[in-house]
Amino acid sequence: MGVKFKAVQWNHSVSKPRVIRAIHTENWKKIVYPLTGKTFVAIADVREDSPDFGKVETFIFDCTKENPVRSALLLPPGIGNSICALGSKEVNYMYLVEEYWDNSKASGIAWNDPDLNISWPVKNPIISDRDRANPTLREQFPNKFT
Repeated sequence: MGVKFKAVQWNHSVSKPRVIRAIHTENWKKIVYPLTGKTFVAIADVREDSPDFGKVETFIFDCTKENPVRSALLLPPGIGNSICALGSKEVNYMYLVEEYWDNSKASGIAWNDPDLNISWPVKNPIISDRDRANPTLREQFPNKFT
């Protein structure tokens, strides 16, 4: 694909059904790879200079016994990603990143940002305190909305 990618850290998260992991926007390349379960994935362009700023794409990854095909996404810096665990089983989700985790660089956008208007496929989602505290696009990029 002609993309240089040097993974330095491999992360594994487990999400119970109805968990939404909000739109994480750390500024590094990452490869996201759902391993088990059924997962709704939303990605958002939060690159301030991008003509696609604020646009969202969604995908369903079905990694169940009935669907043995596996897929992954390679995301450039500035593309936020989120997942929502669907169905009745936990979702195991792996991601490779080009930088070691540094909590001071952690960033994100509100999972329910009205400008992104993501149509989440669950009612009464489970959201972490950290993800509930994420700002909206308008709060993080006010100059884009004037």
